[in-house]
Amino acid sequence: MAEERTDQLTRDRRGPQPNKKDSWDQKPSPSLPEEKREQPASGLYSTIRAQIESQYNTSNQRVFWLILSQSFFFNAFVMLVNGQPPPPKMPVYNTLMWIIPAASLMTIIFTYIDVIGSMMYVNKLRRRYQETGPDDTAKGFPPINGDRQDRMFARVSPYFLPGVFILIWVFLLLSK
Repeated sequence: MAEERTDQLTRDRRGPQPNKKDSWDQKPSPSLPEEKREQPASGLYSTIRAQIESQYNTSNQRVFWLILSQSFFFNAFVMLVNGQPPPPKMPVYNTLMWIIPAASLMTIIFTYIDVIGSMMYVNKLRRRYQETGPDDTAKGFPPINGDRQDRMFARVSPYFLPGVFILIWVFLLLSK
């Protein structure tokens, strides 16, 4: 019984092992020709592609964080505007009416600079890969960073959303 338990623990530590019923040993998808299925990507392609994906993920997280932060800034600003008027000798109210939009605008600008820096780095990686020249192992793999249209659509939110928030804050500041 102790020996049976030891065998079970050993199997648990190794994880699942393929057997004839598992799908691990099935043939690859027929969508690629046979010579492309077995060909791994070059080290350069894999490295640059991974760095580009990392930069896009980072930019997406920054844009998400920007949207989230703006919701808090807008909420605080709306509460100040729609709340009961403060007593006349409360200078903090007037200060907050300028500090909240200023902090929001600084957050937008810093995030926008980060996003632009990430996209510039992606462009540099793409150019470096094109200058080096893809080798034969890159055939059959997707372009390193998509085509021009793909890149254009992928950058709409990171490039234009900060500008939209800036315009909204400028409008709010000028209208009060």
